[in-house]
Amino acid sequence: MAIHRNTTVTEAIGKKIKELRQARGLELEDISEMSGFTANNIRAIEEGKESRISTLAEIAFAIGVQPHEITNITFKIKPRFKLSVKRRDKTKLTQRINQLVTSGYFKNPKYVEDVLSLLKKDYKIKTTSSSISSILLRRVEEGKLKVTKDGRRNKYSRNHPKKISKMN
Repeated sequence: MAIHRNTTVTEAIGKKIKELRQARGLELEDISEMSGFTANNIRAIEEGKESRISTLAEIAFAIGVQPHEITNITFKIKPRFKLSVKRRDKTKLTQRINQLVTSGYFKNPKYVEDVLSLLKKDYKIKTTSSSISSILLRRVEEGKLKVTKDGRRNKYSRNHPKKISKMN
């Protein structure tokens, strides 16, 4: 994904930093000395240059404010892009599978086809076995499910954490 620079945000944060600095009677050189950044770098940030969060935090500390104060700005809340129907459907699928994991559905081992059938029948979800398989494999990676092989097919079941026995 390409790097995007939201100049509305960076310029507003820069303006806020400058206002806070000036309200405390501090010069760029003062902030430079206290933060370890050059005065030119701080000036560029105040003019809306892109910056790291850690840099902004150090500048806030030098000014004598909490970092959230330099971002205490009201913006119009609107994502850069609209969430696609395909991505929204995948999120709903993931949430439904997560509910199955927590509800005990995987107490007994299930094949991907079992999950697919249940989702189609009970929830009218149209999806593919590969979409379900990738979600289930992520739950395996998270330790929520375990997978066993049955020939070339995967069977998924609830993962029981191993109990640590105390030695007397």
